[in-house]
Amino acid sequence: MKTCKAMLLTLSATLGFLGCHAAPAQHSADFAATPSAAGVATSTKTSLPVATAGPAFAVYPGPAESYRSDRYAAKVVHNGETYDAFVLMSRNAWKDYPDKNGHNFELESMSRENHWLTCTSADPVKLLIRLVTARDSQATPVTSVQVLPGAGATARITEDGCVELSITPAPPATSYYWVCINHADGEQYPLFVLVDPPETDIPDPHAPAVRYFGPGVHEIGPHFHVGAGQIVYLAGGALVRGTIDGDGPGIRILGRGILSGEALQGDWLRFFCAGGQEGNAAKPKGWQAPNGWTPMVWMPDGCVVDGPTIIDAPHWNLQLGKGADSVVKHVKILSWNYSTDGVNPGRRGRVEECFFKVNDDVLLAYQSDIAMRNAVIWKQMNASVVQLGYGYDGARRNIALRDIQIIRDETQWQVAARGIVTMAASKGNTFANLCLENITLHGDTLNLLAIDNLNRDTPWSVKKADVTLGMVDLTLKNVIVTGVERGQYGGRTADHQGQTMRSRLRTEGSGSIRVFFDNVSMHGRKLTRAADFPNGLETAGDVKLDFR
Repeated sequence: MKTCKAMLLTLSATLGFLGCHAAPAQHSADFAATPSAAGVATSTKTSLPVATAGPAFAVYPGPAESYRSDRYAAKVVHNGETYDAFVLMSRNAWKDYPDKNGHNFELESMSRENHWLTCTSADPVKLLIRLVTARDSQATPVTSVQVLPGAGATARITEDGCVELSITPAPPATSYYWVCINHADGEQYPLFVLVDPPETDIPDPHAPAVRYFGPGVHEIGPHFHVGAGQIVYLAGGALVRGTIDGDGPGIRILGRGILSGEALQGDWLRFFCAGGQEGNAAKPKGWQAPNGWTPMVWMPDGCVVDGPTIIDAPHWNLQLGKGADSVVKHVKILSWNYSTDGVNPGRRGRVEECFFKVNDDVLLAYQSDIAMRNAVIWKQMNASVVQLGYGYDGARRNIALRDIQIIRDETQWQVAARGIVTMAASKGNTFANLCLENITLHGDTLNLLAIDNLNRDTPWSVKKADVTLGMVDLTLKNVIVTGVERGQYGGRTADHQGQTMRSRLRTEGSGSIRVFFDNVSMHGRKLTRAADFPNGLETAGDVKLDFR
């Protein structure tokens, strides 16, 4: 296996536009040769390693040439030096799995590909991005460029047809950006530039408690087991194919590498095409978790996931709900399948400075004392940003999302619980002190609110004969939706067909919903009453609204 230094030099030779040169060797010294031929330390002892801080700036090699983008090429300029950047690519997996009627709604409803590059920098950086039509880097004209979110980044088209992107990191705000080049092409083939802060905990790759993966492609298969106190470290330039299951507290998954479910997602796509969760299709056999599902990461108490990119999940991404006190930071997630929820953080879980482009609920608010801050979200065609439940019971409190940028909502059909904040059904679930603050949603959305505090059965609801509905107490503060609500009704909302798409707050019996709108605007208009919603607001039952 090549070391990072060797791979950087190889990358310099193969990506030769703009006259840029390779990263100096000292920038790869922190990512040394792997400790074994397979690139992973295999000891299962739990003595803690000695950790060191990472470099203030780093670019990473590609794991393999097959992952290189055939649409974008890039260089990174830092302190006057120019470095090759490996732009990665993942194609929409639905392309190969039409449904039983030969249709491919999912492919048509989401972007066709994901392209992204990651680097680390504590200082301002500049990227030079060129469109290519083939791997020979033949130029294609750039006619427009837009960057979302806009804070901390500016972009312009240079005289020689490149996009020059300037980024000034300002932690704790994220430096994760969608660079939309040439309008519709940039929506179908989005490029994400993901700049992380320097690492603080790079473990000794030879330490007994460390499962270390160096640059290159590694196969671990489903349910790679790690024990209490162990560290899984994915070095920049590593791509690890498989899923990780933890057993015991204090497990950490660190590094700037990639965890990929690409080898497993096909079985799950076929499952959904055959009828999925609501049909009679059999779940894939042979590699699922005891409950029949396959999370990319399944962890107990006190876990930390800091730094990696997670792609092409077959099912859930970060399932940390069986424990408490989890910390998720600087994680970037891109997935295509249904049920690829972003994160269930568990009790007292913290999610900070992350990027999500998943095709199910981004945050599962199923426990109390959850906090998400400084996230960038591309909402795909399914599910919600914040999911309150599909027919559960229990009391939840103190759930906060702050400083969130939703850069796109491509959802077109409302079938039950799709929107920004949603509840599909309740079997007595209650929420107190649920707050979304400093939220910007760029462009149109399907629904800002789709809360059904109703005693209804879903394929996932708890079985409960005697249901007493309770209160959902929600505050929206400093929330901006730049567009309007739009879309069509179907599925469990088919009775609304022909109606204008609008937010809804519905309950019945002893249930109640309280929403406080504190400086909330939609399509340039501040909401001071329900009638200020551009398309109106549907309410039913005991619903109380306050505006300020």
